[in-house]
Amino acid sequence: MSLSIIMVYLIATVSLSIIPGPNMLLALSNGTSKNNLVILMGIIGADIGNLILITAVSLGLGAMMQASSTLFNLVKWLGTLYLIWLTIELWRHKPDIKKLQLNTNKTIYKAMIRAFVVAISNPKALLFFTAFLPQFIDQGKPQFFQYSLLAIITIFVDTIVMVIYACGGNHAARYLTDIGLRRLNRCCAFIMFSLAVLLAFYKKIN
Repeated sequence: MSLSIIMVYLIATVSLSIIPGPNMLLALSNGTSKNNLVILMGIIGADIGNLILITAVSLGLGAMMQASSTLFNLVKWLGTLYLIWLTIELWRHKPDIKKLQLNTNKTIYKAMIRAFVVAISNPKALLFFTAFLPQFIDQGKPQFFQYSLLAIITIFVDTIVMVIYACGGNHAARYLTDIGLRRLNRCCAFIMFSLAVLLAFYKKIN
């Protein structure tokens, strides 16, 4: 894999990652907690989910979903329902600035699990990786190293972008009132619901 191909993939990944998606919105929401462990575990959960998706693509699961409408629709509706549940959770959440730094294991692992589930239950991401990653793979050379390199780049870029979103949430928590933070959460909830609707109407390309 040449340096030029790596640079093109890096630029493309950065461009796509900065677009607000479910995991970026969760990173923003986690940032408002001002709890570094919550932020970190949320990022780790999303990264693990993305790593599994890329591994699945390298093993052919993406192509299997592309061929099976039943499997695709099952994952799609599970992902849609989970995004709707997160929408309701964000909308109903009432931030309390005095309790933002409360450190509980329940909150920490909840942040990790929900970010992981969002990443792993998105069929659009799996099919996107299926269509996108192979374009950068040299079929005449060992593919394990190539997929591993692209996975590292993807995880690195997504992590940096999620940190930026989390810093934005952290910054907001420093200056906004409880009402302001609630409005921010509801903005995230609205975008999350919009993503759920888009996912519900998404159809795989035959």
